[in-house]
Amino acid sequence: SFKNFGLIAFVNFDQLLNVADFRANEKAYQLFYELKSQNTAADFIIQTNNTENQVIKSISQNNPALFYESELKIRSELNYPPFCQIIKLTSQNKIAKKAENELIKIAKKIKEKFQKIEILGPLTSNPAKIRGLYKYHLILKIKAGSEIKKILTILPDNIIINVNPERLT
Repeated sequence: SFKNFGLIAFVNFDQLLNVADFRANEKAYQLFYELKSQNTAADFIIQTNNTENQVIKSISQNNPALFYESELKIRSELNYPPFCQIIKLTSQNKIAKKAENELIKIAKKIKEKFQKIEILGPLTSNPAKIRGLYKYHLILKIKAGSEIKKILTILPDNIIINVNPERLT
């Protein structure tokens, strides 16, 4: 816990925002306000190249509503939580093409049975190979409360299922 500082500087705050994660803005915003709440007397400096970013604007104007409204609008347009549930399916194999092909077959099966589900991938994991196994992901965006249980019943036992994952890659 970081407490009782007189000055807190975020060098290159943009690196927190420019991450391949739909929650990046939220996490950066939370980090700033967590530090601010623990250091109420501190001065803050934020280095950025993007003063038009809604997180930066919200912080500089001390206007949380600006951040929330902007973030909800983006998530609604892109169909991200809270407007959907995300399920990450992971296939792993010693041979990369086998892991990828397994997800291609699963995606085809899901598309045939559940037309309203948005499917992204297969996507290479980051890192692509862990403990000798290549990993690929299939990201499903499902309307909250819909056919999740039905989808799970058609998946092979070796698929790793992560509902509302912390990371997409």
